[in-house]
Amino acid sequence: MYYNKVQFIGYDIYAGPANPGTSSAAYTGQLSDVDDLNTRIGLMKQAVSTAASNGSVDTSPGTLKIFMAPEFYFRGLHGGYGIEMMTGIQGDMSAPSLIDELSAAVSDSRYRDWLFVFGTVILQSLDPKTNTYEAYNVAIVQKGGYSDPDLQLANRVVVMKEFKSGIDYLKFPASGLSDFNTSHLPSIGDASYTKEINTPGGGGGGGFNGGSIFHLDHVTFGLEICLDHAERRLVRAYPQKGQLFIQIQLIPSGGMSIVSGAVATSPGGLVFNVDGLGALTGGGYGHHAVVNTVDHAYPRDNSDLTNITTFTTAPVHVSNPDLTKAFFVPSGQSPELKFFATLDMPVPIAAR
Repeated sequence: MYYNKVQFIGYDIYAGPANPGTSSAAYTGQLSDVDDLNTRIGLMKQAVSTAASNGSVDTSPGTLKIFMAPEFYFRGLHGGYGIEMMTGIQGDMSAPSLIDELSAAVSDSRYRDWLFVFGTVILQSLDPKTNTYEAYNVAIVQKGGYSDPDLQLANRVVVMKEFKSGIDYLKFPASGLSDFNTSHLPSIGDASYTKEINTPGGGGGGGFNGGSIFHLDHVTFGLEICLDHAERRLVRAYPQKGQLFIQIQLIPSGGMSIVSGAVATSPGGLVFNVDGLGALTGGGYGHHAVVNTVDHAYPRDNSDLTNITTFTTAPVHVSNPDLTKAFFVPSGQSPELKFFATLDMPVPIAAR
């Protein structure tokens, strides 16, 4: 499918800890990880359905709708879920397969022209020899509209975060992952465009090789999770001769804004950031969603980015008791959906 337009839809929700910035900061969620994950999946389904039914959506089949949630949307009371919950716990029919549940939620034909970034999920495995945890912070990206599992797989990638921030995990949680006993996989290091390519449907179960660049429906995307953006992961993977520049840069985050020097698109590209920790104004805790257009080539500063200010908002999860089972809601920061104006799809450009 070729798209000549794109519309960004931000799932604007606070995904940080309860009582942020205090000694009583704590992960949020339910005691049972199975119950907690099911609750968050249910809220995600409601947000997706609410978004698709909103009159601000450009329903033209030539417009790609990109729906994105923030980092840490799927985290839970213990700071992360067992890694087996990505695909379901063998023998436990009550335990969801996160990938299967999310893919099924957007399998209806009404979502054929939608791309979903379901925030990020924190998965963990314990090394009993050292009593430390390996944490995997990954974004699940799924093209909608496919009911066949093989086609779902062929239109899915999983991008893995490289850099661990000092605020990603609590210093002194009541239980679970802490900043002191958690590590990420080693970073790619000598990043290159080729190493960052993430092929949809490939790499061990659906693009699960973790790379940050992927091609879907003739569009080149780059995705950086929070600190990976500030560390210029995509800029360091600059395309070589014949390789396509990123057209759309996606940044699901928990405490990050768009950094001009880390923008990696071609001129005319678009950058979309959905953050679940910082309020857009006032400097407090909250959430925000922002779209920038890119006006010039490298090197870049703030003057090269133009903020898209045309959007509408709509509340989500109104009177849904499941919201506070899973998430802390800062004062004045109720979740909402933000629908940006339809924009021209950036033209694909190859490096020379």
